[in-house]
Amino acid sequence: MSTVYLVLNFISATVYLFLAVYILNQNKTSTLNRVSSFLLLCFALWSATIILTSDTNAPIERARFAYNIGVIGWGSFSSFFLWFILLFTERNQILRKKWFYVVAFALPLFSVYLQWSNLLVVDFVKEPYGWSYVWSESRWTYIFYLYFFS
Repeated sequence: MSTVYLVLNFISATVYLFLAVYILNQNKTSTLNRVSSFLLLCFALWSATIILTSDTNAPIERARFAYNIGVIGWGSFSSFFLWFILLFTERNQILRKKWFYVVAFALPLFSVYLQWSNLLVVDFVKEPYGWSYVWSESRWTYIFYLYFFS
């Protein structure tokens, strides 16, 4: 199971990366293309994180490092997805507001800060498929859940 999971995540990371580059090369000046490329890069980074944590023989330090880098992907994709949807549906009135960009970029940056401060994922557990993570039981985790699912 672990090898199949690893291969599938490698393929998905490669496809996400290829699509991001391809879409960006179609029209580099299009905001929609740039935002969709950033969204796909978030997914590529997230998949790469899973690749690094799928090795059952890897030390816990590698899992911690992977999640600390991967938070850029899994902690940011929600904002890029919202931005993409607003562009795609041509909801330009909200995109003209400066506060939208402040909130859209502050939340992922705050997520990165929380993870790098060990306030989100606090521990790792070795499973048959690799390293699994343990969320903290703090209010920051529930605030992250709210951001992530909204």
